[in-house]
Amino acid sequence: MGQRLLLVDSDRRFIQDHQVALESSFDVDYLYAAEGVIEALESGRYGAVLICVEIADNKGYAICSAIRRLPALAEIKIALISAKATEEEYSRHKTLRGHADLYLHKPIASASLVAELGQLVPLRTVDPDNPLGDLTGTDLGEEWLDSLRAEVEAEAKAEPPKVPEPSVSSARVAPTAPPAASRPMPAIALPSVILPVDVPKEAGRLELMESRIKDLEQKLRLQEELLEARERELAELPVVQDRATRNLEEALQC
Repeated sequence: MGQRLLLVDSDRRFIQDHQVALESSFDVDYLYAAEGVIEALESGRYGAVLICVEIADNKGYAICSAIRRLPALAEIKIALISAKATEEEYSRHKTLRGHADLYLHKPIASASLVAELGQLVPLRTVDPDNPLGDLTGTDLGEEWLDSLRAEVEAEAKAEPPKVPEPSVSSARVAPTAPPAASRPMPAIALPSVILPVDVPKEAGRLELMESRIKDLEQKLRLQEELLEARERELAELPVVQDRATRNLEEALQC
């Protein structure tokens, strides 16, 4: 049985949100359709598979059952994830012969996703020559920024709302009005015009930008945590190597 993780999900946004964390922690591959899952697992490269229940019109459960029916894939660990499944639905599925090993819900934090999947498939080992792994050169924000830029530009190009011009009724003036300096000038009531303010549109744009910024901040925090973990593991390597060298020397002396 292999040590890689296979993720089966047509939700590319979900994959994009968790790709950095997954690829920093596991050897992972992706399938965006239900076709080819069995064939991929039969290659012997994978130790676990994460399947979205909603893929291909809710065929996630069927894929799970199909895997369980094959003796050659008996050691494959299966995790199901869903944005719609209830706890009752999951509980019923756990009683079936073709049940999964792990049940998850969307949305889920990247750190929690890695921790849960770490129970099914081993984490990546640290390469002494490349302790940061695929984190080096990883583009965290290009697609995120492109998406945000496109939405902001679309909002900017939208035609601004038309402001209705105030209708002022013409005042009738008497043909002959004798001067009356002693008389106070009557107050003229001007029509009050309230200009419409497009508050929902601006509020929606600000909410979108704040949400995207929080998303990027979470990814950056996760990357910092992973980098710190890689640095700690790298710092321990000389100690392990020195211990192995001493053991080897002692064995040779014997």
